[in-house]
Parts: sequence; structure tokens; C-alpha cells
Amino acid sequence: MALTTTETLVSFSMEGFLTQADRHRILSRMSQLGIEQPELFAPGRASAMHSVPGLTAEEVTDVYEPHGRVEITTLPAEVVEILDDAAGHSLPVLRRPFPAVDCWGSWTYLEYHIGQCITPHADTVTADPSSYPRQIAGVSVVLTDDFAGGHFFVETCGSDTIWADAPDGTLDRLLTDSADLSSPGFAAVPRTRWRARQRAGDALVYGAQLVHGTEPVLSGVARKIIGWFMESRPC
Repeated sequence: MALTTTETLVSFSMEGFLTQADRHRILSRMSQLGIEQPELFAPGRASAMHSVPGLTAEEVTDVYEPHGRVEITTLPAEVVEILDDAAGHSLPVLRRPFPAVDCWGSWTYLEYHIGQCITPHADTVTADPSSYPRQIAGVSVVLTDDFAGGHFFVETCGSDTIWADAPDGTLDRLLTDSADLSSPGFAAVPRTRWRARQRAGDALVYGAQLVHGTEPVLSGVARKIIGWFMESRPC
């Protein structure tokens, strides 16, 4: 089934994406990694998983993570195996709201400490129909529930100013460039925020063109896994 704009604006949840045993194994291995490579958990990263044309990595983190966060993009093999197994088992359920999804991408481990957040943004989907794999939806899984604040949110709006016609042969509509707070036009558009706080082990899935973010943590540490569900080829 061909990817549609509507599919990139869906929000969904998968309860029990990770079992309690799987979460404990991931947390244990990441704790070991912290002992082995403590610099991965230190503030002041020199790289960022997001990008904005014309901005350096440091400038991008100022936009997206004004108070920092832990971001580890290369995970231990044991952790990747657990997450890949969970994604494979969830694929039939996920294809109900996202019928074009047939694979998933790499995984990232995050920590948000007190005051840390990620600002509203959309990850977007490539406009090139020949570029695969093509990201369709992001996924966020909370590993513990011993923190306050840190709510995940999506933002919706009826304004047409942040949308543009897509090139022929692609989605009918695409978000304009810089769908984040680096763009004064995007920042000025009125939006309605929808908050969610899933239970530990549950997955929140959000379309690639859905504006989303995380509110500041008020106490404790929010530990999360994020990743991508994708389309590997045209259907």
C-alpha cells in the first residue's frame, strides 16, 4: 500500500512492547555501559541526531535540547537484540494504523534529568520516492516510571502555513523545512498540545510528520528508547 500523508500524522500506542524482564536486562546492560564508558553519559555532547540546514551540531542541540540530555546511538548487541525482537513481534499490530511499515531502523537510548526536555519538532519524511528505507513513524518506549514530569506530547494545528505541495509521485503534502523552533514561522503557528504518559514498557508511536516533543522532567530520571518504523521498498 502506498504511503499517504494521513499515515504520517497518526499517533498510536502498543502496550507491553517490552516485558519487565526485557526492561531490566536493558537497564542492567546500560548501567554496565555507564561504568565502561562514562563519557557517553556526560553532558556537552559534540554530536546530535537531529540536523537543521545551516546550523552546527551545537546550535541544533541548543534548539532541540536547551538543557541537554543523554543520547547514545550505538547500543550493546544484547540491547539491540531485545529491541529487534520486540519490534518484529509488534509489526502485525503496528501495520493496522501504519500499513506501509515493513521494517525498523536503529535504536537510541535517552536519559532526561531534572529540567531536561526536547522542544516541539517534526522529524519529517523524505520527499524522494526512490529513497529507501523511508521513515514513517517514530517510537518512544519508557524503561522506568520512577520520575515526575517528562510527559511526551504531540501538537496539532489547522494552519496550512507549515505545509507545502510535495513533488510529483510522492506524498501529496509535506511539512516545510525546519519544522522546529529554529524557524520563526514554525514557532509562531498556534498549536494544540496533547500530553501522554505511558507506563513503563509501553510504546508510543507517532507519524513522521507529527509535531512532538517531551516536557521537562521534574524529579528523577526518565530513561527511554526511541527508534523508527520504516518502509523498506515501494508497495
